[in-house]
Amino acid sequence: MKKITTTLLSIACLLTFLPSYGQSPTGGPDQFGYTYRNNLATNGPTYNWFDISVIGTNVTGLSDDNFVGPFTISGFNYYGTYPSAIYIGSNGYIAFSPVNIASSAASFPAIPTIGGPNNFIAPMLTDLSFGGASSNPGQCYYYNQGDTICITWEAVPFWVNNTNQYAGDNTFQVILNKQDSSITFNYKKQVGAPDPVYMNNFVSIGIENGTGADGLQYFRGSTFPTPNTSVKFYYPTSAAPITDLGVNWVENDQNGGFFRNLGQTFIPRINIKNLGNQTISSNFYVRYDLLSSAGIRLDSGSVLVNGLSTGTDSLIIFPSPATITVADRYELKAYVSRVTNDQVVPNDTLSCKMIVLDSSLTTHNLDYTDGTGTVFSISWQGGNGGIASYYEPPYYPARILSTNFWITALGSPAVGFHSVLYDDNGRQGAPGTILDSTFIPSGSIITGSYYSHPLFTSNITIASGGVYLLWLMDGNGIALGRVIETPASNRTYEILFGAWAPYRSADTEDFAMGVQVVPISTHLKDGISSLENFKVYPNPANEFVTIEGLNEDIDFQSTDYQLMDLNGRAVDAKFMRTGSQLRLYRGELKAGVYLVRVGKSIAKVQFTD
Repeated sequence: MKKITTTLLSIACLLTFLPSYGQSPTGGPDQFGYTYRNNLATNGPTYNWFDISVIGTNVTGLSDDNFVGPFTISGFNYYGTYPSAIYIGSNGYIAFSPVNIASSAASFPAIPTIGGPNNFIAPMLTDLSFGGASSNPGQCYYYNQGDTICITWEAVPFWVNNTNQYAGDNTFQVILNKQDSSITFNYKKQVGAPDPVYMNNFVSIGIENGTGADGLQYFRGSTFPTPNTSVKFYYPTSAAPITDLGVNWVENDQNGGFFRNLGQTFIPRINIKNLGNQTISSNFYVRYDLLSSAGIRLDSGSVLVNGLSTGTDSLIIFPSPATITVADRYELKAYVSRVTNDQVVPNDTLSCKMIVLDSSLTTHNLDYTDGTGTVFSISWQGGNGGIASYYEPPYYPARILSTNFWITALGSPAVGFHSVLYDDNGRQGAPGTILDSTFIPSGSIITGSYYSHPLFTSNITIASGGVYLLWLMDGNGIALGRVIETPASNRTYEILFGAWAPYRSADTEDFAMGVQVVPISTHLKDGISSLENFKVYPNPANEFVTIEGLNEDIDFQSTDYQLMDLNGRAVDAKFMRTGSQLRLYRGELKAGVYLVRVGKSIAKVQFTD
């Protein structure tokens, strides 16, 4: 991991002093019934390294704090379910869903933990790295034949903040046996330790189910298994009956934050799933609350559901639209209730962030924070990391006017950053075509405020889907505004050594960045670029701006001219028209960037002192 430096969070280091677990030769059962034994235990496994470096597939794409996949699998029983895919993590784990597991407060999570990533197997969850210098020797291999699935991490070093950005040597593997549903960890070589920033709980070993409510920890602490150690987890001969109905997602299958325009019809959608191994035959309720940013319940609804079979899910679409009368940041909170003998309560509720925009404004800022700034920040040690967020506008087509970033620090010496905008036309909606990439020098940035990078001349239009916005550091010390809140957007990503992964705290944190968009009517010629319909000069200007190119045959009214700030709010301005020219006078306006609207066309103008 590239260590996260966060303003006002030095106290987080105190959180690393949590209980450690000893490497006991036997353990369990957990609630489901799994047990484990290592090779020192009576009737324990015999250490037997399975070399797949020749017969296996070399796994590419691993870097620092990321994962790759999916790899299709079948026939392996894990906590009573049969996963269809495996994801392989650079930090020494596999998962049956696309989750990024990285350190938090310089430690790795206890197993099980309900919050955060679940549904994984961790033979050696620690801060490993395939990134850094090109000489990094780390390799990963994948094998899936017959009744055996094996993943090997070979010669993989730790992330260490040195010249190469790595040190150490670790070789270990996990073997999944389809025949008896057992899980075996083998440890062949272990040299070194993670960066000295890690003092406690920098390795976590064990298995965790899909909800995080059950799991079995082999070890968590600050020592590693010795070479020639083998640990085997045994599937129970008789699995315990578990009744567990949970909210699977709200509004979309990523439980991702979304934007709506005030006045748009919104019908809540909630997906529920039977996560246990018992059929739910009785009736239960699914309901939602719509909560304002102040926590006030403004709307609610409920439906009665008649049971749900094991392993199945159901999409509930409520019969009536939600009532929304004010532009605000909302929490859409979903619940399941009155489930007889439900054994896992935490997943009975789930929330999603919904941002309703003011439809009376001409432009809209797509930003998951409240847009007022933040006292928290994020910066990757070493200066070659980044943060990205995904945005879908509430209307189509939408044209992007600018990208915006709240910068809290510039470093010493001061450095800038890159603003990179991607289409979502990559594989499975991933970042694809680069729409804009611009370096922002430190001299252009005022800390403690939003930096706005104009794009109105680029004519970037979103016709469907959305865009990814990347903030990429150009050196050490520059920091981006960070907000801690729940629900968060779940639309954030971390980028290290060029590799993308879901942000490790995507469910509790968002970043002060976003894109400004404007709707485009498909029935009018809506030039956003000043070069499309009008000639705007001088720009920047000191006293007045001339807009040339109006159609003299059209009788424009005073309501067809408007000057706005970058938030889309109207400001007082004097316009005077002569033939095909329109003159905008500065008057008492402060120096800065403004939006001028003529009919349905928009351009940015700047007044300077």
